[in-house]
Amino acid sequence: MPQRNCICICFLTLILSLSRAEASSPVLEGLAGAGRSGIPEASIFLNPAAIGILQNAISFFNYSKTRINDFNAGGKDYSLGIYDTTNTFAHAGFAYERESRATVTNNGAQGYADNSKLRFGLARELADGLIAGVTPRYVINKSPSGDTKFFTGDAGIIFNLAADMRAGITYENASQQVGERPPTLAGGLNYGLGFGVGLYGDYGSAMQGPLKNNKLWSLGAELAMFSDIVLRGGLYRDAIIGQRGAALGLSWAGPRLGLDFAMKTTYYAPIERDVSFGLVIKM
Repeated sequence: MPQRNCICICFLTLILSLSRAEASSPVLEGLAGAGRSGIPEASIFLNPAAIGILQNAISFFNYSKTRINDFNAGGKDYSLGIYDTTNTFAHAGFAYERESRATVTNNGAQGYADNSKLRFGLARELADGLIAGVTPRYVINKSPSGDTKFFTGDAGIIFNLAADMRAGITYENASQQVGERPPTLAGGLNYGLGFGVGLYGDYGSAMQGPLKNNKLWSLGAELAMFSDIVLRGGLYRDAIIGQRGAALGLSWAGPRLGLDFAMKTTYYAPIERDVSFGLVIKM
């Protein structure tokens, strides 16, 4: 087969397989993905350095349901895991994730994601206010032609810019794999305005492959009320997967138990809507 035809087929395979952002927790979903400055309870899904912020060991279970009415299709995603903060040298995390859902590809066609992932997280404070972390993961992508298995991962740092401002930098999906997002460099800011209001903003760019230089951004805000309830909302645009949309979220945190909820939708047909639920238990 001529080399040009091979390149075209590889490119089309990559475009059709890229369909949505990495699955994550309802907390991240409620902020429209704006969490690279560090969301501790969701750190194994985005910036692993935030594992180092955790003060208590926790376990979690997340469940997400997808519906695409234009395709009369849907699916689900769930994950469960644990964070360990007892080691004084480094904090660690582990999560298992299973995804089986219809998706909207970045050319507006129907796709399907069918995979399992094992995530391993490790974070250590390098200096006062500076934490680094890594999240290697083992991925099994399922398809009618057979399973594809590989390792990839993310790395990140978080650091304080001021008493009420934190920044984070991530390098995501370190190896270029078919069916995965391309390697991406991104950063985020978190600013606490006071009175329970927090602002989040992320910006990034694909670094390799046919989607190189495609950008993503997300903006999120949260409002803490009554000491145990948090409202969230956000907007996002991700040119890597050809989507833009909005999200809303709600969390309740008790002494030992926390509950999270989020809804996320794209703006343009075919509309993809995700509803997520989460349970957090402090150990």
